Amino acid sequence: MDCTVVVVTFNNRSDIVGFLDALRASADGIELRIVVVDNRSCDGTLDAVKRRPGALAIDAGSNTGYAGGVNIGRIHADGDTPILVANPDLRFEPGAVAELLAVIADDPLVGIVVPKLVGPDGFLRYSLRREPTIGRAIGEALFGDHFGSRPAWMSEIVRDHRAYERQHNVDWATGAAMMVSPRCNQIVGAWDDSFFLYSEEVDYAARTRAAGMAVRYAPRAVAMHAEGGSGRSPALSALMAVNRVRYFELSHGSVSTAAFRLIVVFHEMLRGRDPARRRAAMIVARRRQWKRLPSASEPQP
Repeated sequence: MDCTVVVVTFNNRSDIVGFLDALRASADGIELRIVVVDNRSCDGTLDAVKRRPGALAIDAGSNTGYAGGVNIGRIHADGDTPILVANPDLRFEPGAVAELLAVIADDPLVGIVVPKLVGPDGFLRYSLRREPTIGRAIGEALFGDHFGSRPAWMSEIVRDHRAYERQHNVDWATGAAMMVSPRCNQIVGAWDDSFFLYSEEVDYAARTRAAGMAVRYAPRAVAMHAEGGSGRSPALSALMAVNRVRYFELSHGSVSTAAFRLIVVFHEMLRGRDPARRRAAMIVARRRQWKRLPSASEPQP
């Protein structure tokens, strides 16, 4: 076995069959163990996977969230091989999986390797990220995608196209596709399922770096990401904003976290034409409402 692929699904019937077919085509010559963990879909996703040859379909038993699903998949993975965690709305280009494997094989200090992501239109997706800070949160709130060439201390998203042309270490990247080395999987261990959805990849990358391993960006490995595979809803928009604060709080004191939280509220309010963003701002500001957001004990909207 060369690689274990873990895919977490939730009502992804329209995506998963295409993902599996494209994966096999792009990974020609590579022996894959494919594990699909389904978070109790109601659209026949699990049945569609069961009808595909060569994929292990697992019913999670409830909606465990993304990190929870990854953890279930890890149990069924071959512990001696890298684990490729991928979204079902992803399509790897030919040679992409082989390139990710090569980067891990070439450098034992690489814990995670991520591909270049493009959209269905073929244009680059800004998938690389810097560690969240108060300055970067202010920059994202005020400017968003405007003034993309602003200093790194004011931008969490890496918007410089030159950074996407070369292989290098990064703080983290969007979690649509992450290949985890066997050593990283063993040392860093389980993903933090308390995040349910969003920021779990930020946390996992931070723990990887803390363990002395790198997160490496590999531009020769390319994948198309349709985005939106987890759905859109006001509750999920609020969860994304809240989890930004929860992650920041893990490594910062109460004063810094309070400032960061205020900036996140400001960020959402500046985009208040969208009712979901207004609701997100209100929920971030009222911590007692955080427990009402989607979690492993509540169904995802």
